[in-house]
Amino acid sequence: MDDEILLAARVLVYSTLTRAYTEEPDALFLGTLTSDSFETAIGLVDSSSSSLLLDKLCEIKEHIESDNWSAMTLHVSQLAEEYNRIFVGPTTLHASPWESIHITGKRALFQPEVLSVREAYKRAGLLPERYQQVSDDYIGLELDFMTKLAQFALERYQADDIASYREWLQQAEEFLQRHLLKWIDSLAIAIKTHYGNCFYALITELTAMYATKDASYIQTLRP
Repeated sequence: MDDEILLAARVLVYSTLTRAYTEEPDALFLGTLTSDSFETAIGLVDSSSSSLLLDKLCEIKEHIESDNWSAMTLHVSQLAEEYNRIFVGPTTLHASPWESIHITGKRALFQPEVLSVREAYKRAGLLPERYQQVSDDYIGLELDFMTKLAQFALERYQADDIASYREWLQQAEEFLQRHLLKWIDSLAIAIKTHYGNCFYALITELTAMYATKDASYIQTLRP
């Protein structure tokens, strides 16, 4: 398969997963998540005949699909409440969505460990718009960073700039190994433990599974 298609698929998957953690869900987001194009894109990192990734996506689809708009509207509202309960508050966030808390076990934000995440952003010439208000190691920001690295790699491939293309892929692989993969499983377990087998528990399990596969997949994309 054309590498450009594979690279574009990574952009779609990471941007969709980012959306899950940065805004309340809406019908458009759920439509993307249940689309054939997303299923195809997420399956490209796993060519096995019995893909656990696709099985998890199927579980998510069963959780959210609805036969009529009225039911979908109600479901979106319920998922929005779930999103705020898990990631926003105002009550205690039992499944802390920040890397440093899972790494250190300390329930405090803007810990020294956050600086290594920020350094990765700065190396790529990026900083979150609200970096002084939102801790850099929030799950949505880390996934947004992966989306941008995927987009940069795609653009450099299209421009036939192989050196830069390799660099963006290398940064993505390093960020996965040094950051996201060190705590995403812990986040998924925490969400399921405190909130049950809910939509965001399933999404975070899917995120963890995809990131793990992508770390190996990136190596096959490097020329």
